[in-house]
Amino acid sequence: MATIIDRNLVATEDEGESSGRVEQLARTMTNAKYRIEKKLKHNLRLAEKHQIRANTLEKELKILKSDVEVALGTKEFKVSLLHKRVGVASYIKGRCWWRGKQREVQIGSIPSVLDRINHMIEKGECGDLELLENSDLSWQELKSDEALIKVVKDMGRARLRKYILKKLFSEHIDLDSDDGIPEPTSDDSDSDQDISTHQDTYKASIDEWYVRWRRDNL
Repeated sequence: MATIIDRNLVATEDEGESSGRVEQLARTMTNAKYRIEKKLKHNLRLAEKHQIRANTLEKELKILKSDVEVALGTKEFKVSLLHKRVGVASYIKGRCWWRGKQREVQIGSIPSVLDRINHMIEKGECGDLELLENSDLSWQELKSDEALIKVVKDMGRARLRKYILKKLFSEHIDLDSDDGIPEPTSDDSDSDQDISTHQDTYKASIDEWYVRWRRDNL
């Protein structure tokens, strides 16, 4: 360091600066450089940590948004049907993907499902479908009837939604609390006003959903 300064001393002496003063300046600036480099490394580590956390929160938010749509019935998820033997009997089952896993519910045997469809037809819930005289259809015959299979998928979708709702209730609703409404949580400190606004909005959404759920399921 001193050698470099000595070679450039001629230029600095014209400005009235001594070698010692230049060395002091160099040391001060070098120390400042080290401090900035240290702070930069620290903040880069923090940025990486917060980016990882942000990515995790983004995934959680995406899942939660999808779950809200399923709970409110505003999202019609895809349902596939299969016919499986359980013991000595065979049953139609509905299957969907939820949170990256296959979920499956039992809809009923072919005769029981067709009997329920007839009841729905009598109540005018199946559009232009006419009463089914033959409840002894095979699985292949049932699958080939697009109108019938659509109704069966709707039945499976309703049962799958109830299954998902049960999971969401156990996950989000605290039955030991006064009102059964979970409070929003945050890793960051929000103002009291912001927290109050978030809670009011959240509770209003839950109340609206619960009214609709009771109307459709009770």
